[in-house]
Amino acid sequence: LAFGHGDTSSLVAEGVGSGCFVCSVGNRRPGEIVGISFCSKGKVSIMVGWQKGGKWDWTIPSVFVPVSGKADADGWIRTDWCVTIPDGADGFGLMLGVRQCDGEKAWFDDIMAISLNNQRNENKQ
Repeated sequence: LAFGHGDTSSLVAEGVGSGCFVCSVGNRRPGEIVGISFCSKGKVSIMVGWQKGGKWDWTIPSVFVPVSGKADADGWIRTDWCVTIPDGADGFGLMLGVRQCDGEKAWFDDIMAISLNNQRNENKQ
């Protein structure tokens, strides 16, 4: 099934008891503010887990990203959130999670991570 938010592609999970897609974002520095944006449809949960040197660092508490907002006519919800890279981390994994029963589906699309520190610096010039 080719289906997406405004196009014909997206990540889809169907009937997954418990699982997630992981989008890793490296080359970050402590204190950096990163804007996260994505569209989702269905029952989903989103967590940010921290990484150091490309490996998970579970000693730094993960961050829950609430999915909220009004769904569009096709059922998609856009979520925009910010995280600050904590001391000891140089990247993160965006864990796009699902817990489903047989036949249930969930989608993720338009996934972006943007350094807001760089945006502010560019605007100052």
